[in-house]
Amino acid sequence: MPVIVKAVQEQQTQIDTQEQNPSNLFSRIDHPIIKLSNSADWSDKVFGPSYQLRPLSEVANFIEEHQHLLELPSAQEMMDAGLELVNINALLLQKIEELTLYQIEQEKSIK
Repeated sequence: MPVIVKAVQEQQTQIDTQEQNPSNLFSRIDHPIIKLSNSADWSDKVFGPSYQLRPLSEVANFIEEHQHLLELPSAQEMMDAGLELVNINALLLQKIEELTLYQIEQEKSIK
């Protein structure tokens, strides 16, 4: 069964999943570079002095109520509206950076 990759550049690339060398599966896809138009849209703000890390209890309550992480789209939102690659990458990196800060806080409280 073929995999369809929808390219932003007005084309669709069809890849045969039965290629003899699976490591070359995506070798025919043109990988565009996606750049930020505004550095404020990137996740570096997480390490800034004014960034307010949410209490984990608030994060847990949101997850329990909505079944997804705060600020990230739900599965239904993804199905309805799709995603912008730069935005979702920035959000995912923000979550990784927040996890790093939570771990640093946890280590400080243990010591």
